[in-house]
Amino acid sequence: METEAALTVGLCGKEINTEWNHFWVELSGSCYEQSSLWGKVIELNGWKAQRIILRKNGRIVCEVQMQMLKFK
Repeated sequence: METEAALTVGLCGKEINTEWNHFWVELSGSCYEQSSLWGKVIELNGWKAQRIILRKNGRIVCEVQMQMLKFK
């Protein structure tokens, strides 16, 4: 009988994260706006990128990057 592997959720605190970038590049239909490099670029206009990583057995299986702007 196989057991289901545990999923872990974490925040990606690195501004530029090569592991993050490698994952999304491998996905079909991925776009540059999900790269950690883009997250750095948008900071020039006051935006902040926040990233969440879902892992299974230590490997990334899902990533979410939210691009947020604080309204004044």
